Amino acid sequence: MALMKKVLLPLCVLILTLMICVYIPSSTTSIITVYSPKAMPRSRPFTGETSSQQTNNSDDQWALIRNMDSAYSSKNTTQPKEPTRVLKDQILASKRNVEMVTKQIETSRTLRQNENARNERMEMESDMTYNHLLSNVSTTLGISQFHYVSGNGDEGANKQSADKLTNGIARQQEVHTKEETDSNDADRGKYNENQDEVEFLRNINAISAKISSISVTHGINKETNNILSTRNDGSNENCKPITKIVFLKTHKTGSTTMASIFERFGYRRNLMFALPRSSHIFATNSFFSRKGVLPLPQVLARSHPHFDILDNHAVYYRPEMEKTVPNATYITILRDPVTQLESAFGYFEMAKGMGISKHPNPFEMFMQKPHFYYDTTKYTMKTRSRNGQLYDLGFINTKLFNNTSAILKKIVSLDEEFHLVLITEYFDESLILMKKQLCWSFDDIIYISNGIRSKSHRFTISDKLRTKIRQWNAGDVLLYNHFNRTLWQKIKDYGPTFQADLDKFRRLEKEALNRCVDTNKFDRHDKREDKFILNPKHSGNYCQDLLRADVPYTALLRRKMREISISATAVDRNSRSQNQEKNRKKRRTRRPMSSKMMKG
Repeated sequence: MALMKKVLLPLCVLILTLMICVYIPSSTTSIITVYSPKAMPRSRPFTGETSSQQTNNSDDQWALIRNMDSAYSSKNTTQPKEPTRVLKDQILASKRNVEMVTKQIETSRTLRQNENARNERMEMESDMTYNHLLSNVSTTLGISQFHYVSGNGDEGANKQSADKLTNGIARQQEVHTKEETDSNDADRGKYNENQDEVEFLRNINAISAKISSISVTHGINKETNNILSTRNDGSNENCKPITKIVFLKTHKTGSTTMASIFERFGYRRNLMFALPRSSHIFATNSFFSRKGVLPLPQVLARSHPHFDILDNHAVYYRPEMEKTVPNATYITILRDPVTQLESAFGYFEMAKGMGISKHPNPFEMFMQKPHFYYDTTKYTMKTRSRNGQLYDLGFINTKLFNNTSAILKKIVSLDEEFHLVLITEYFDESLILMKKQLCWSFDDIIYISNGIRSKSHRFTISDKLRTKIRQWNAGDVLLYNHFNRTLWQKIKDYGPTFQADLDKFRRLEKEALNRCVDTNKFDRHDKREDKFILNPKHSGNYCQDLLRADVPYTALLRRKMREISISATAVDRNSRSQNQEKNRKKRRTRRPMSSKMMKG
């Protein structure tokens, strides 16, 4: 009996245990199968698509998950409260799958919402830009360093000026910018290298018009400016020619020809020029400073403490220039940013530094990836390969080239500070305005172009390339459009004699060209440009002065100022010696009294 207890009892326990082990796995097989990852429907990888097909698939997945939850609830009621470890792992994996699908669906909804919000934001961007512009202009008008007193405050006069300007803008916008606007509309969206610049370019014409209207509204218009109204604009026959001038040269805009006009004017009248200490350039990548000006000799400085004209290449900086040439009239010149950049690219041979000079059209190659070449390569005059005219005018922080507010603020400031901005495409018209502004004669503004760029340094510009250039040079486009409109407004305000004066000037210009230039020959020593040659039959001083370029004029003016200094020094010495001789004679005539006369 004892033996049976020792053997049979453990055997019964073992058999019972085996039966339990066989029964439990068979009852849990359905639950494990339902929640197995292999049985779960595999969802598509999430790509952010928002199509209806993706949405339907997500809904099917949600239905399947709800069915699994109900199945698990029904099976779980018959199971023990504590499932096995394998079953618990399968349930946790299923819950993670549910959470993943949930996150995918929520992310898809968020992307759709963000896309809708972005579309609405793009539609409202223009209005937002205008509001920002108004705010910044108001601030600028209140804190401008070079503040000019506005007009008499007559709202009726301001409204009348605003109406006149609006008419001029409408006329010029139709004539000069319709083609550019159509081109932008046709090519918009094709060039997506920088989406911010594309959106920025879309509002250029409208923003330029907004600046013009704001200028009138806030009394910036120079026609109503008290300070400028005291300057003689040449309408009075008894006016005196203005000789205090600062001409801000911009690169590849015809500024060298303009500088020659100012230098010829000053050379004939013995005016004092603020010249660089060496070469013919003050600086190209830093603000103008008086330290770079060749000082006047002491003998001249006593009688002439300030210079008369500053017109060599310099980066605009008003405080230092004002101290160098006080109370000057400020003038500059701008060119269409498309042709200006192409001209600068060819003249300064930028392609060599980029390593693309052997390409059939290096300029087009550069414009395919302008950011790449601008950021990663070093080449000549790099700072003039993007918004170079703004750079010349003192906007040298290249990090702000995509900052619309900063560019508009700079344009408003320049509109206040410059008395006249010439336009290269309307060179003769600009000179007629300058003649009246400075009270000069026709002879003073006659010119001969200093050079014509050679064909080897020119590049073809297609319509698509033109659009890319305007996007890359968006700051210069804003600048040019604004001052192109102000030029035509000044022409409208000139009076009924403008066309007659322009015709007379062009007739005199043609006579001077035929007289002084041999039109059959060119000087090609500089492979970048072709220069006119003096007609040997008329080689007098008149033609030589007309044909002389900026660099030779700078050297000539240095020599002449040195000669004037030597002459003034000699005159000063003679004057001193004569005064000393007179003093000696006076001392000789003063004889001491004799002792007898003193006693008497």
